[in-house]
Amino acid sequence: MYASTYSEFVDGDLSNLPSAPTHWVLESGKNVLVGETGAGDYDLLRLTIPAGQVLQTIIIEFHEDLTQVFTGIQAGNVWTAGVGFDVDPAPMLGWVDFPVDPATAHTDVDILADIAQAPGAQGFSPPLPSGDYVMLFQNEYSVVRHALSFNLAPAGGLMPGDFNHDSRVDAADLTMWSGAFGATDAGDANGDNESNGADFLLWQSHYTPAVALPTTGQLAEPATAKLLAAVIAVLSLLRRGMATPRRP
Repeated sequence: MYASTYSEFVDGDLSNLPSAPTHWVLESGKNVLVGETGAGDYDLLRLTIPAGQVLQTIIIEFHEDLTQVFTGIQAGNVWTAGVGFDVDPAPMLGWVDFPVDPATAHTDVDILADIAQAPGAQGFSPPLPSGDYVMLFQNEYSVVRHALSFNLAPAGGLMPGDFNHDSRVDAADLTMWSGAFGATDAGDANGDNESNGADFLLWQSHYTPAVALPTTGQLAEPATAKLLAAVIAVLSLLRRGMATPRRP
């Protein structure tokens, strides 16, 4: 399951008022935003990163076509950097037009580092610490649907089950755990320096599948269910083997 979600198709349109952005409190783990923006549609979202958490990545989970969407981020609980063609980068921490390379990389790309290095903005070094931030989403040309995941982790630590340290708990981590099982500590999620069934259960509790968006366009592909089923079956057999007394 996701830590939290906000969908404009379910929870309502994001605010278009710079002085009163829609408020969304993020939680540790994967927080998914599903939105839609187009000409004259200025979406303003206030994010709260709780104390003790940091925003490690913002991953593009879905993007409908080649048209880029502008997003900027500003510290505080109101937006003062303008909208439309009057946007001023100076008050912002950073900004980006995403996808950065729409022709080759629509999804599964972290844009937080690009936001942090934007020209004309104040800049910052990821991860983003706890606090309140406002983001603007806009596109002056055509309606574009998109989904982003905001991935939070404890300050100074990694998410349990994120074995490859990419700030996501996904099928790639499952593959890494499988290769390390009983051999190395590369699949260790609980700090016991072993890769075993307990680490798999931590991975499973933090695992979140790919995002599916309600559209007739391109959809994000779900994680491979067969791989998960196979590992669960193997783990079940291993448990039975460990639970069966051995004869001398």
